[in-house]
Amino acid sequence: MDEEKERQKEIKEKLESEGLDPEEFDEDEREELADLL
Repeated sequence: MDEEKERQKEIKEKLESEGLDPEEFDEDEREELADLL
C-alpha cells in the first residue's frame, strides 16, 4: 500500500513540475500522463 501511495505522490510531483494540475485528472489519467512525460 505504501508503494502505491509513494508512486501516486511521485506522479503528482511529476505533473506539477510540467505545469499541470494533478487534481484535474483521475488516477488512471495521471498515470498515463506521467508515462508520456
